Amino acid sequence: MVASRTVPGDAEGKDPLERGDPDRELVRDLASGDAERQRRALGVLYERYHRRVFNVAWRVLGDWARAQDVVQDVFLHLRDRIGTWRGDAGLASWIYRIAVNLSLIHI
Repeated sequence: MVASRTVPGDAEGKDPLERGDPDRELVRDLASGDAERQRRALGVLYERYHRRVFNVAWRVLGDWARAQDVVQDVFLHLRDRIGTWRGDAGLASWIYRIAVNLSLIHI
């Protein structure tokens, strides 16, 4: 089942993309459904966060190759589930949490 590509508001009814997250335009592009905008947005997010994601995975797993697998998994997860991001925290925090969770799954 594919997650919805919409970005819901928070409990106060505010759109998380309007609360100043620096990645808000990239999230909009990723949720747009336009393949070219999604590809570009994912590329920018990858360049911005892949080192941090790798470092988290490497610290949890202690294995370079498995940490690289987690990096790929995190960005596929991000692409497929951007519609589930509630905006309670910044996108960077959400990506970090995905990295931790997927690393733990790899153990």
